[in-house]
Amino acid sequence: TPQSASRPDEQIVVHGQINPSATDKGSLNPADVQTVCSTISQTNAYVEEGLSSCFIPRHGMVFFDSNGAIVANLAICFECEAIKAQPMVQYSKKNAANGVANKAQITKATKDIATIKQIVQQYTPVKD
Repeated sequence: TPQSASRPDEQIVVHGQINPSATDKGSLNPADVQTVCSTISQTNAYVEEGLSSCFIPRHGMVFFDSNGAIVANLAICFECEAIKAQPMVQYSKKNAANGVANKAQITKATKDIATIKQIVQQYTPVKD
């Protein structure tokens, strides 16, 4: 879903450019890029839903092509444990019967967010 214009800091990329309020903490090494991309591509929709609805991302990642053009980005809120990807990722669908969440998928999403958090912590502090 599009971010609110009243809270532009929720967006790491604004109009095709890195948000001017973003702080550059360096580039991920290739192994970390591979881990993040493989984690996001193999997780499920609970990663995007998060554990609460606060979604005030204080961390993000921007991915560039070989010409330096922005091709994708992740906005991350470790407080509510949610990640929003642009372009949107086709996560596996949630399996919920009668409104009861699938515990295995929640556990996997929680583990996947922790994997990304571990990588982010190598570059900048993450408050719990």
